[in-house]
Amino acid sequence: PIVNILTLLGMLLILASVISLNVKKQPIDIFFTSGIAILFLSFTVAILLNFGVLSLGIDNVTKLGIGLEVIALSLSMSNRIRLLKTDREKLQTIALQRSQEMNEVKSYFLTNMSHELRTPLNAILGIANSLEAEIKDEKVKEKMETIKYVSDSLISSVNDILDFSKIEKGELQLQK
Repeated sequence: PIVNILTLLGMLLILASVISLNVKKQPIDIFFTSGIAILFLSFTVAILLNFGVLSLGIDNVTKLGIGLEVIALSLSMSNRIRLLKTDREKLQTIALQRSQEMNEVKSYFLTNMSHELRTPLNAILGIANSLEAEIKDEKVKEKMETIKYVSDSLISSVNDILDFSKIEKGELQLQK
């Protein structure tokens, strides 16, 4: 009798959780629902047989019920796994799209920054060249050479960044 009462309490808890899911409007898998229904039916018949309320002459009715329940719950599990795989594939597609969008934003930023840096650097180089031609003092000419060297180096780095963003966009044309 104690096992029957504990089984009945367990069934009531399962029923309460299924009702709770329905109230919360959460979808319940049809195979899961049928597995729980088979469990309820087989345990109800077994309890009624144990108390002598029913006399069907069927021994081991719970084994049949548990076997059917295992099949239904296995189908429910495979259905849940399929749904999870589908959701994961959707999330991977979204992540790939976001990654591509971020890559485009990065390339756009690099291109704009490269252009914005090249203009003042070219102006610095032009001024340094014209000043170097006009100035007679050797120390000042050496400083102008340093300015030109550093500016050339920076322009080279900026051009590399610009080339990198063009490679990512597929816009870089190779020359023989």
